[in-house]
Amino acid sequence: MDILFEERPSYLTLLTRKSSLHKTIETIIFIVFVVVLAFVYGFTSSFFKVGVLISAGVVLFLSPVAYSWIVRPQYILTETELIIKKMNQKTSVPYARIEDAYDLRFIFKINGEKEVLSVSDAFIDELNERLYQFKLKK
Repeated sequence: MDILFEERPSYLTLLTRKSSLHKTIETIIFIVFVVVLAFVYGFTSSFFKVGVLISAGVVLFLSPVAYSWIVRPQYILTETELIIKKMNQKTSVPYARIEDAYDLRFIFKINGEKEVLSVSDAFIDELNERLYQFKLKK
């Protein structure tokens, strides 16, 4: 198995390319912060308003770091498949089961379900090239 391209997503990539589950978890954590601040300071307090802004920034900008530490995502392209490693789980997907989702550049249909690939543009270009080569061989 020759590895053509291997990538661990950068902070900026994780910040901008999030799955819906990741966004949902961020939102829930932010709401918990807001509710706690509301109980402690009240909705009309300036401490509450400043606290909401600070907690929004903390949740938004620290979630990619937490995601990287917890999930440890890694993406590998080989001649025949895409390998996705997350949380000690390895998923091998042959190119035959990958399609463009046509939503955003980093969203693909894998096994018929949309999946966000938190990877760089260079990785996406290489994946698209591999998919194109695979379709030519069919």
